[in-house]
Amino acid sequence: MGLRLAAFYPLPSQTGTSNGQNNYYFPDVRLQRYDSHLARFDHVFNPNHRVFARINHFGYTIPKDLLGVPATKEIFHQFNQGMALDYVGVLSPSLVLNVRYGVTAAIYPEARVTQGTDLGTLGFSGGLTKLVNPATVTVPRVGVAGFATLSNWSDGDGFASAITHNLIADLTKQRGVHTIHVGADVRLFRTFGNRYPGSISPDLSFANTYTKGRWITRRRLRWGRNWRRCCWESRRQHDVRFDSELCHSE
Repeated sequence: MGLRLAAFYPLPSQTGTSNGQNNYYFPDVRLQRYDSHLARFDHVFNPNHRVFARINHFGYTIPKDLLGVPATKEIFHQFNQGMALDYVGVLSPSLVLNVRYGVTAAIYPEARVTQGTDLGTLGFSGGLTKLVNPATVTVPRVGVAGFATLSNWSDGDGFASAITHNLIADLTKQRGVHTIHVGADVRLFRTFGNRYPGSISPDLSFANTYTKGRWITRRRLRWGRNWRRCCWESRRQHDVRFDSELCHSE
């Protein structure tokens, strides 16, 4: 098993130190790909009422390759999508109402590219291979003290996501030289997590003293997260205009 896992490491590409370290170099030139789109629709019902709607999308993909071989490559994604609806109404010649609702959703997937690896061909027992999903199983993560980690992850296979709802209402009153603004802002923020790097493949760690005792096998369990936060605020602003060049706000 050890020889089969060691075969995933690339051969030396340069002269290293006397103890066999620093003998390989890979530049890891990353091709980052992203797209961003936004569309907005405005409509005026009459001089006193108008609305607009906006949708947006942002996508981002970046591969991370530590040693230039599939067993050290992972793919990161980020997808953000949102929409907003806005209404402006002139309630009277001196009173204006503005209401806006927006929602934004984001997801951050991560995956190692060796998904689909057959652990049986690497020497692992059938009892272990029955515990994992053959479609998602990867090359085991192997950490050897002093050497680059094989099949490493950053945040972990799976994804994290979040969604934010935002409601804003503002009222503006004009009275002579005085302008009064009052409003409220309510926001609901929720996050979710489903990362499982240690549940789809073994995680093997070898300290620099592993030859003095039995090797250590560690397996991390699947974890999830659901977090919610709601906040709100109210605001007031009073403007006094003395002339065309002087205005006081409080």
